[in-house]
This record gives sequence, structure tokens and C-alpha cells, in this order.
Amino acid sequence: MSDAKVIELAAHKAEGPKRKLVRPSGCKHLKVEIDEDAGVVLCLTCSKVIDPFVVLLGYAKEENFVFQDMIYWDEQTTELKVEAEKLRKEIRNLKAQKRRLIKTKAHIAL
Repeated sequence: MSDAKVIELAAHKAEGPKRKLVRPSGCKHLKVEIDEDAGVVLCLTCSKVIDPFVVLLGYAKEENFVFQDMIYWDEQTTELKVEAEKLRKEIRNLKAQKRRLIKTKAHIAL
């Protein structure tokens, strides 16, 4: 690219293996407070300053898990509705069979 304002990402790619965020304190930073004036995110449990991207990524992952759960439970609900309808139909058929048998038994007794 010839535009001087455009940065080539491939040229600035970090060398070495990908590193995972390690939390030596064991705190998962589940309760956070955003200080808009200072532009930082603070953990309310361990009082450490947290990278806002890590917090945003956590929220995005949690939302994805919730969305996947919604899809799963929607599918389960649909399957259970179909199964319930099949059982209702079977109950109607059994009641009809019972009525026919009672009628047949009444005719035979005469």
C-alpha cells in the first residue's frame, strides 16, 4: 500500500508464541469498576488495575455462552413440545381404544 497513514499489520506482527494472561493472584476479576475519569478498570476483589480489553473480552465470551445456552434450551423446548404432542395423541388413541372395548364388551354381554 502506498498510503503513509496505513500501517501494515504483517510488518508489525509480534514475534514468538502467543502468551496467555496469567493471574498469579488467582483472582478472576469478576467484579470490576470502571473509573471513567481516570480511564481505568479496577477489580473490586483484588484492587488491581485491569486491562480494559481483557474485561471486554470476558463480557463478549460470557455473552456468547449465554447465547449458545439460549439456542440449546430453545431446541430442547421444541423437542419436548413435539414429544408432548405425540404423547397427547397416544393418550387420545388409548382412550378411543378403551371406549371401543367397553362398547364391544357391552354388546357381547347382551
